[in-house]
Amino acid sequence: MSSEKHHTNTFSPDLLQIISDILKGIKRLFIVLILLIILCTGFFVILTQRSYSPLFVSSATFTVYVSDPVQAGISNYNAKTAEQMSKTFPYVISSGALLDLVKEDLGLSYMPCSITTDVSANLFTINVTGSNAQTTYAVLNSVIKNYPQIGEFVVGPTTLTLLDESGVPESPVNPINYKSSVKKGVLTGIILDIAVLLIYAFTRTTIRSKAQIEGLTSVRCLESIPNVRRGKKNRGKPILISDSSLTSSYLESIRTLRIRVNRVMHEQQAQVLLVSSAVPNEGKSTVAVNLAAAEAQHGKRVLLIDCDLRNPSAHKILSMENSKGLSEYLRGSLRMDRLIHATDIENMYIITGGKPASRSSELLSKEAMSALIDKLRGSYDIIILDTPPCAVLADAAEAAKIADAAILVIRQDYASRYAVLDCIQNLADMHLNLIGCVLNCTGTGPLSADRYVYGYGYGYGGYGYGGQYGQRDDS
Repeated sequence: MSSEKHHTNTFSPDLLQIISDILKGIKRLFIVLILLIILCTGFFVILTQRSYSPLFVSSATFTVYVSDPVQAGISNYNAKTAEQMSKTFPYVISSGALLDLVKEDLGLSYMPCSITTDVSANLFTINVTGSNAQTTYAVLNSVIKNYPQIGEFVVGPTTLTLLDESGVPESPVNPINYKSSVKKGVLTGIILDIAVLLIYAFTRTTIRSKAQIEGLTSVRCLESIPNVRRGKKNRGKPILISDSSLTSSYLESIRTLRIRVNRVMHEQQAQVLLVSSAVPNEGKSTVAVNLAAAEAQHGKRVLLIDCDLRNPSAHKILSMENSKGLSEYLRGSLRMDRLIHATDIENMYIITGGKPASRSSELLSKEAMSALIDKLRGSYDIIILDTPPCAVLADAAEAAKIADAAILVIRQDYASRYAVLDCIQNLADMHLNLIGCVLNCTGTGPLSADRYVYGYGYGYGGYGYGGQYGQRDDS
């Protein structure tokens, strides 16, 4: 179809659309996004635990005095010795000669600790850092023990006077930092969440605007019908234009749809209008019923036929019984004079679907269906056929044989564009004139709490309907 060439331009994302999709993605994928953050946080906590190596520090502070009493008696000798030691002390401590003595003293093959020094006047501090508390303390004592032997070659014989020492360290100086791990995990999780939301936003294939409908299908969008919110008190209440509680915007959209449909049907001298959708739960039955009601209120004699024989629902919207209807008539168990029922709306009549029929396409393809429509054409100004989703079942194609024109109901941000294209192609294969589309349930924000949109549920799972067509957003 020529509509394929519009895909790139029509569905190139704009900023507002991306933001809307991201917000919708937050709503739909909230649990997944939270789990990603939790998993990333857990990963970094476990990684920190496994890579953690405790460090213990043993330290000692001491002074150095000259050991030779003759030298000690010389004026300022100790001061000069301390000055000289302050310069050479760090080098002596880290010298290979001293470290070799320490390893030999402790019976070590390598030095497991690092040794640092701090010199202040004639106060000297040795810090030994290692992963084992006992070992660090042992190395510290060995350094103090063996230092005079090496220091004698530099400053002569000296005596270390211990002022303070830490003893065996009881706790590491680098406690495990879970706070940092949690921060890294949360940040990584948020980054992954953003990536997921961007992928979600850029890969959505649902139709969300009139421009997308016209760009994708080259079919005119006749009208946008706003979503109807239902509070707790009105849950499940059908949407009918005779209801005084409906908003003016909804009523006006139905009136505008009626005018535009009338204009086209008058130009094409069409009388039988098929109303369908691509996939279930797009609200096409409610649109069909309200379009019929609007025509009747405008003075036209209207007949609504529920051709959705698998799941008839038009009678529910009109609060009518459905003990017998079209399926019984086509089977031959119901007479013509008992088939048509008047509704509470003046000039509006209905043929209900009857008991659900699993072989509905066979019934609709019968000659009796075509003969019925031919008989009824002379009695009504307009006949509206409410059919099943045409991308799912063959029933709509059978009904298309007896219709003059069709409109397609597309619920905003619900069915994929591929399902819509399949539906249009199915109608085109039947040489039925598609006069336009209706964008239904518009204005539903991504964070809307409304779950009670108009339309009744379907159960086509056993007849080939798969999740690839629709993307439900009202869960």
